[in-house]
Amino acid sequence: MGERAFCARVAATEAERLRGLRGEGPLAPGEGLLLPFPVEDEICIVNDGVSFALDVAYADAAGQVVAIERRLPANDGTPRCHAPVRDVLEVAAGELDGVSVGDTLSR
Repeated sequence: MGERAFCARVAATEAERLRGLRGEGPLAPGEGLLLPFPVEDEICIVNDGVSFALDVAYADAAGQVVAIERRLPANDGTPRCHAPVRDVLEVAAGELDGVSVGDTLSR
């Protein structure tokens, strides 16, 4: 796949990661939220309280995408858990079309 670039806000603190995109309006094409975690572990993402569908990429400490969740429905509280994960990128549904497991997520 070719290189893709997103302008992602960083949720640097635990509180920012827990809040995620709740209460915000839809993301524009090319926008996202990067959730960097302090250690590589199993990470679970839910889309409850978010009014729009998301694509989510999960990457390990080396930046390799280990899982992708596509088109998570708005206000869906179902946990999607993957490991080993250190960084999570949330973007609008459809934005990760063409991205595959094994691709690299770089900051």
